[in-house]
Amino acid sequence: MLDAMKQRLLHSVLMEKYGPTACRIFRLLQEKRLLEQKQVASLAMIPANDARIKLYQMLSGGFVALQVCPSC
Repeated sequence: MLDAMKQRLLHSVLMEKYGPTACRIFRLLQEKRLLEQKQVASLAMIPANDARIKLYQMLSGGFVALQVCPSC
């Protein structure tokens, strides 16, 4: 019950601060965990530029974290 309240509060803060697109991206990241920017854009069905902007805003706000994966 407490977790559900935390989730609702977090989603309402995201919705108010960054809009519904950011909320959709955040739910997608919670479900899938690690995704690339292109994957986020395609799975959330939004343009890549919008996804990049929203991801940067949420990164600046501390809602998401960046994990760098070295290329092989």
